[in-house]
Parts: sequence; structure tokens; C-alpha cells
Amino acid sequence: MRAHPAAFQVFSSHRLAICLLLAVLTTPLRAHAPAFSLAQFSPRGDAGRQALDDQPTSDAVIAQVRQQGFYAGRPLADAGCPLCHREIAEQWAASAHRFSSFNNPYYAAAVDLFRQQRDPAATRFCAGCHDPLLLVDDRIAQPTFPRDTVAAQAGLTCLVCHSMQPHTAEAPRSFLLGNAAYRLALTDVPLPALGADEDPGQSLLAHQQRLRSPVLAQADFCAACHRVGLEPELTHVDWQRGQDDYASWRASLASGQGVAAVYRPESLTIKRCQDCHMPLFPLKSGRQVRSHRFLAANSALPTLRDDPQALAEVQATLRGAVSLDLAIVSCQSPTVETPPRFEPQPDWVFAPRLCFDVILRNRRVGHRFPGGTSDSNHVYIEATVSLPGRSSEPILLSDATHLVRAQPVDANGHPIARRDPQNIRGVIYNTSLSPSDPQVVRYVVPIPPEVAQAWSPRAPITVGAVLRYQKFSPAYAAFACQSLPPSPAQARCLHPPTLDIAEATRTLLPPADRSMPPAPPASLAGSSPTWERFLDHGLGLADGLVDTASDALPSLLRARQLAPARVEPLLGLQRLALALGRTDEVLELGTQAEALRPAHPAHLWLRAQALYRTYRFAEARPFVERLAVLLPGDPAVASLLARVRGLTADPRGALVAAQGLLAIEPESEDGHHQRLLSLRDLGRPPAEVDEAERLYLRHRRPVDREQTLRQLFRQHDPARQTEDILAHTHTLQPVSSPRSPSH
Repeated sequence: MRAHPAAFQVFSSHRLAICLLLAVLTTPLRAHAPAFSLAQFSPRGDAGRQALDDQPTSDAVIAQVRQQGFYAGRPLADAGCPLCHREIAEQWAASAHRFSSFNNPYYAAAVDLFRQQRDPAATRFCAGCHDPLLLVDDRIAQPTFPRDTVAAQAGLTCLVCHSMQPHTAEAPRSFLLGNAAYRLALTDVPLPALGADEDPGQSLLAHQQRLRSPVLAQADFCAACHRVGLEPELTHVDWQRGQDDYASWRASLASGQGVAAVYRPESLTIKRCQDCHMPLFPLKSGRQVRSHRFLAANSALPTLRDDPQALAEVQATLRGAVSLDLAIVSCQSPTVETPPRFEPQPDWVFAPRLCFDVILRNRRVGHRFPGGTSDSNHVYIEATVSLPGRSSEPILLSDATHLVRAQPVDANGHPIARRDPQNIRGVIYNTSLSPSDPQVVRYVVPIPPEVAQAWSPRAPITVGAVLRYQKFSPAYAAFACQSLPPSPAQARCLHPPTLDIAEATRTLLPPADRSMPPAPPASLAGSSPTWERFLDHGLGLADGLVDTASDALPSLLRARQLAPARVEPLLGLQRLALALGRTDEVLELGTQAEALRPAHPAHLWLRAQALYRTYRFAEARPFVERLAVLLPGDPAVASLLARVRGLTADPRGALVAAQGLLAIEPESEDGHHQRLLSLRDLGRPPAEVDEAERLYLRHRRPVDREQTLRQLFRQHDPARQTEDILAHTHTLQPVSSPRSPSH
């Protein structure tokens, strides 16, 4: 198989030089050495492989790998960095970056399957980010290699990230291509001078200049490994987008963009990846440095290593990152007179059915939640209702079928369940939470006839919902951990912890009964202003199907009534009008919103969308042009700008907009399509047009195939056949036959 261009070609032209870098990564540091020196290695021959083979393999590594399947002891291949940076090295030693390679059984199992289904050389695709020490001498491409070596158990070491350099005119590849699209510096690493007769300032500066490239402070830097394009060589079908936390960050308020976001502070604070995942912390000396724990949501690795401190830190990071609110709603189409009920103890008149909505909102994550490989993250809502029965035992109903994730499937419409991107053929729904918009999931509870006889003030109905998180599903944990030797570590591997992110409860009482003591709301959203809770509910419903979107109106009107001086409820009503196809209403509400807050981009965006969808391109263009000035880095704005310019007979302007979109999203399907159309309209040379068409066809989504796969998926899993519809409905079942998540 041809080497994956973005995952390995970066290395291929400098194979020997990067092999020499491996010596840097594994050679112990002598306290008085002037530099990490490459001079001792010959510039000819297979010096890198020899350097690796010359390193003694620790007996402790071999013993631990044989005993439990992976090594989690003293960090390996650290090049002596902890001698001066001990506190930082200790943080890195407990991080997911340190356990990125075959010291992570959840990763190793997926790679082993990949190697079985593809040529081992294709594993370079994984190694660029996960196994750099196995890539530099190309050992990863061999049919077999020992798992108990330093290179296989070292993870992502200090000098890999700290040797990455900006791209140049001679090597113009972009970090934004992902798939390990980075360049490594191969020069010696000078050490700070220790002697009294030397100038410590100059040597320290040289040390910092070598190891602290300016790219380390850029969000684009993280895209090199935290966005993935699945090449045809891997899928054996076509190009598809894999995980991509960068794109959802780029399109969000966290990056300063987020054109469609209703909630937009007057003054934005831009958050890079580093600001959230590497926050400042004080060393014992008092100096502030960036944390190297790289905290995110991986709760499985601390559990695997039996590291309760790291697990507690992950849990604290997750807790409240998403809020969950709960509204009791009418089972009929709601009216202004029957708005949702948010009180802890709402009145409820007995009826054959009980209906409630769970409202999720991403509060702290600057990209979609969950991030990473969201197909293997196991995040779900567990909704429960306790009904009074004839006996003293309540009747319990539950549902846990709603998964918060992107759902890729294989060629037969079965969910991808073994972290096997090589088998992805399409993504049929995405219920992960964007950084901007709330989501609503609807629940219906059929009330058994016997409950009517037990309904009394002393037998209330309790409704609850919990958002739960597992890094891996039980099924994937069983797959990944089955090959580990029997040990306490295997037992921990099989059972990643379940963490509760947010929850809410409501106690339903007959209208005349107030005997129950008041209870505070159990969710983070319960502390939000009341108008905001109604607005969250309305925004989530407005994103549903047209025939149910109007259910949002009572909540949005209530939010408007409670906060008449705020622009957000107006924008919510404007978005509902857009969903219902009421163009004139969108325009009128946009004018009102602009009068309240002129600089808010959402009222411009919604008016531009309404006009664009009704083919009034010339009228839409001024709104989009204004947005392009307000948010020059927003990919959604750049895409619409290219379209309206092209549709208003301005192919040159459309080409400029398309090129701008491709500068921030080099693999954008729409960017390549608009560029192709512009080049054709401008009469550019056939070779240039043909190349543009090739790039467009390469990145075009297989929409027709995804429709077929969606139908197959619905046949396999009827409980989730409406997951691709926002604000869809689930029906609770008796707990004797629970419908719980299994993927």
C-alpha cells in the first residue's frame, strides 16, 4: 500500500534524519553534556535502527508487559527532561499522551485489528500521532514487532511535540490537514550552561529557542493529530472525515467565530486548545507554566493504571461540562397557556400518558461533546420514572437508548463498535453537542391502568434523568481487554468507570396537594435564569422536524416575555421562523434584534439564510458581506459568501471566498466545490479546472450511500431509528425489560 501522504510522507523524505532523532529521544542525558548530540552516529547506513537496538531493554518493562500486557511504570525515553523539569514530567507521566501507544490496550486492540484487515504498512497512518518512536525506524510497518520494547511502551515523548516546527515555503503542508501533518526539527538540543564561567542566559535562550517553537502556542498545532481524514487507501472506498475536534472549535464562540450562536457574550474571550487542556499552574518555585496533564475526558486510562488522583481530576473536569434540565410538557401540541414546567414539584393532572423533555447544553467544551473518537465514547441519557402501584412497590420505567455521539456505520449499516475507522462507510447521525446549541430529547411514559387507583398525595410520581459518561462501552472494553493476561489490571480494563455529568429530577403532585417539602433543582441548568431555561427548551425544539418545530413557540414566547430587553429570545423566535419557512417574519425579527444589539452576527446570519433559501441571492449578499467583515475566520460565513458571490455573477469574488475557506478548512467539500465552479466561470485552463474537480470529488460526501446506510441501520436497531432527527422521542419501558445502550 502507498504510504498515507499526510500520515507518513512528512517523514519519508527525511527517514534517516528522523531515525537520528530517535537517538535523541532515547539517549540518556549527561548532566554536563553540551547538547543532545547526533554527532556520534554515522550519517550513513541504518543509524536510527542501530541506535534503537543499542538501547538496553528494561527488565522491568519486559516483566510488566508480560504480567499485565502493558507498561505503566517509570516513564521511558524521556531524554533526561525530568532532570530540570520534574514537576512537568510528572504531569506528563500520568497523561493520555504518555499512554498513546502500545502501553494503552484500548488503542493496541484497535491497531491489531487494523493490521489484520490492512497491510501492516498502513499502520503508519496511526503511528504518526500514536507511535512516533515506532514510525521513525518504520518498525510499525513490519509484520511483527516486540511489544515489550521501549519504543512500543514509551508513548508520545517530550521531544516529539517540542521538536515540531512551522511549515515553510519549501514544505508548505499545513497542520490543518491533520493525520500527523507536522515537521520535526532535527538539530541538536543545546543545554543551559552549568559552569560559573559560562553565560547561562545565552545558553538558556538557545535551549528555549530549540524547544519552544511558536507553533506550540497555536491551536492549529493541535490539529496535526486531533483531526483525521480517512484516505481511500484505508477505507478501500473513498475519503471520509474521522475525528475532528478542531473544526467544531474553529466554528464556535471559543475561537471567536460561531456565527449562528444565539448566546454570545458582549465581550468574547478566545480559548485555544491549550487554554482549556493545558491551563496555567504554579510550580513549587511559583513560576506559572502550562499543565502537561492534558486533561480531557479519558477516565479509562487512570482506572486502568489504578490512579485515583488522575481519575478524580478527569471527573472534576467532566462534572457540569454539560448541563441537563428537565421540563414536564403537555403530550398534546403545547399552547401559550400550557408552557413547559420547570419547577421541582410541578402540578400534574392524571392522564394516560406523561411527557417530559430533557434539555442538554454544552457549557464548557469549546468543541463538540464528546470529542475525540466520539463513536467509541459511551455517553447516554438514562431517564427513569417511578409510578405508584397497587402494592407498596413502585412501578419503575426506564430508557437509556439515547446515545450522545456521532454514529459511523460499516457497509452493512452496523455501528462501528471496535474503533475500526478502516470500515467506516458513512455517519448516519450526530447527536454530539455543539458548543452553541441546546438539544432536546423527548420522552413519553405510558401510564399503566393500575396507577390511576394508586394516584394520591402520598404516592407522587418521580421523574429523573442523568447524563452518564463512559470512555468506552462495555462491549468495546471486552473486545480491547480480552487479550490481556489475567490480572487486576485486566479487571480494571474491562470496567471503565461510569461518571455522572449532570442530572435533574421532578416530583409530580396532584394540583391541590402541596404536602411535599420543596426540593431544589438537581441540575446545573436549574441555577440559570428562568428565561434562559425556556429559551434553551425552545431552541432545542426549533431544530426538530418542521411538523414539530412549532412546539417551540410557547417556550420562546415565554422567554421573550421574561427578558424583553435581551436579544437572545428574539433570535430564538427568528430561528424558529426560519425553520418554519416564514421569510418575512425572519426579516422583521432580524430588524428588531439588530435594534437591540447591532453587532450580534446571528440576526444577520438568519436573514441571509432565509433569503438564500428562497433564491433571493442578491438580497442575501449584503448580509453575508457584513458577516465576512465581522467574522473573517468563520468557515460557515466563508462558505455562504462564496455561494452568494458566485450566484450573483461574481466568480472572481467567489473564488477569493472559496480560497479563504480552504485556507482554514483545506479539506472542505464546499470549499473545493465553490472553487471548481468559480474556475469554470472564469474560463481557467482545463488542467487547473480538472485538478479542482478531482479535489472536489475526493472530498465529496457519499450522501446517497449514507441514505441507504441509514435505512439499514434502522432495520438493525429499531429503538434508534429516529436518532438522526433532532428533538426525537423515546418511550420508557418497564425496568423488567430495560432498553439500555450496548454499542
